[in-house]
Amino acid sequence: MSQSVENKISIIIPVYNVEKYLKRCLDSLLSKQSLREIELICIDDESSDNCPKILDEYAKNDFRVKVIYKKNEGQGVARNEGLKIATGEYVFFVDPDDWIEPNTLQICYDKIKAEDSDVLFFNAIKHYEKVNKIVKYDYIAPYKKFNGKPFHPLDAKDVLYKTSAHVFKIYKRKSLLKYKFQYAERKCWEDHLPYFCFLANCEKISTLNKNVYNYLIRNNSSTFTFSNMIEMFFVDFFECEQALLNTKYGKYVINGFLDYKLNNFFKYLKILPLNKKVCFYNKMKSVINYIEQNYGEDIINSNRYGYKLQMIKKYPIFLYIIKRIKLIIQTSI
Repeated sequence: MSQSVENKISIIIPVYNVEKYLKRCLDSLLSKQSLREIELICIDDESSDNCPKILDEYAKNDFRVKVIYKKNEGQGVARNEGLKIATGEYVFFVDPDDWIEPNTLQICYDKIKAEDSDVLFFNAIKHYEKVNKIVKYDYIAPYKKFNGKPFHPLDAKDVLYKTSAHVFKIYKRKSLLKYKFQYAERKCWEDHLPYFCFLANCEKISTLNKNVYNYLIRNNSSTFTFSNMIEMFFVDFFECEQALLNTKYGKYVINGFLDYKLNNFFKYLKILPLNKKVCFYNKMKSVINYIEQNYGEDIINSNRYGYKLQMIKKYPIFLYIIKRIKLIIQTSI
């Protein structure tokens, strides 16, 4: 294949100490795809294992692989660097410990190209490494009411932010540039800000009801570390909320965003160790007050966790936990 062929998809992969998984990821994107007009932009974030050696080997054997070496600044900064040099018609962000099914790139390209959408959502397969469990993840479930047809964000404002994983999507590159898509420069929740704002700016969303992306959940991955997690959770909330209000459709979809964040609070409250729960819980009180003051108390009451939110306003963390345990016992009898 000539090197002058225009790239249909740019695949951006941030790489950091994943030598155990990297070859599987790269092979799934290169040798198991019928779509050949692609580029893999791998950004090594100062790996200390054999990742640089692996990347150099693949770049030497396949001109479609481009490698950038940079100092460690996190996945968000790495993805931004990759986006700067991407040339493809579409962009696909892939995590280096994940992999895709054969022919996925051609299937996704044909779908988003035919429907001329800003972004394509698709389903995934979750692999839980520690317990060796595999679960099919119906990522597009909230959008099935559109029967596989493209839809406008405002038509889906009630479900637009039901899901947020940035890797189960392919984006039109012109749309990413138009709406100034850029990951936050932090190491936790760096993908929320650009994703929420992109959906509140774009005009057309497509879905593909196929499980084509394999998502590995590792115990020691960045998703499950608690360093700076509490502070960044609330930094992310306020950054996203303010940025959304400056988007084209932000004021129409803001309630969906608030609902997503409030629901997420209970997810992280559950997995945090007790000593971190206290700080997280207390900070959430201020967020609840902020939402009520700026958006009305009905936002809290209408949330499916409304009764829990009201408990947070009323009780300190230990009383909250005791009352939750009592409620669980009562409902299980």
